[in-house]
Amino acid sequence: MSRVLVLGSGPPPKVGQLHVHLREQAARGIGWRIEPTRVGGFPFTPLDVVLTELGHVDAALRAAPGSADAVLLDTFGEYGLAAMRSGLVMPVIGAAEAALAEARLAGPRFGIVTVWPESMDWLYQRQLRLLDSRENCVGIRYVGGAAASEQTPRETLGAMHREDAGWIGRIASAMQSLVDEGASSIVLGCTCMAPVWEALAGRASVPVICAARAGVRAVLSTLDSAGSHAATQGPPASITAVKALVDFVDRGPAATDQDAACPVCITAPE
Repeated sequence: MSRVLVLGSGPPPKVGQLHVHLREQAARGIGWRIEPTRVGGFPFTPLDVVLTELGHVDAALRAAPGSADAVLLDTFGEYGLAAMRSGLVMPVIGAAEAALAEARLAGPRFGIVTVWPESMDWLYQRQLRLLDSRENCVGIRYVGGAAASEQTPRETLGAMHREDAGWIGRIASAMQSLVDEGASSIVLGCTCMAPVWEALAGRASVPVICAARAGVRAVLSTLDSAGSHAATQGPPASITAVKALVDFVDRGPAATDQDAACPVCITAPE
């Protein structure tokens, strides 16, 4: 059985239950291990991302060696992706990278719809720049209101799990506006949107790409072609330093402030 370490998924709708995009692959016999992080919170700003990335990298370095064949970074922000790839000798797959690769195969231009508010635009612009996809994107639609607050992540996650009709209607309308502007596919810009993908795909005239499922497809394809890679690089000073730094931060108040943490991207399953 292949083993995949999953970072960034957040808690499923029920205790002990896998997320829908992971449950769909039950027949593949994959061992999914959702790993919590010790530090970090919702990346409201680029400064917050520093801790978010540190938490993801620390979790990967602690959990992946010897117990995983690949790492799936199950978040559109792909926090710490490059650092993980430089510190682990195993495939590390990012959901946004996988989704935008599928979008480019579907046609020359794509649009992104996300349930996060426009205050998070800097994050999406960063991902488009890093993935060399700015010229291919006709636009981004933010259906989550004007600004993110501490309650935004939890409320949004709950709406996705409930398949809230109001949210689905707003997302579908935003998708159509991008199609009208020339998008040949739509990318769902947060992995938390996986529960509503099927409903949205049925209301679109172009392919709708779920980033969460694209990440799963990419990691499965990589495992099929590469086999097992349950190994890590030697313990260089940088890896030791990351673990020591998080050990230090984990003893402080930032690690215990659960109210500020994002249930979508950061916290341990409840």
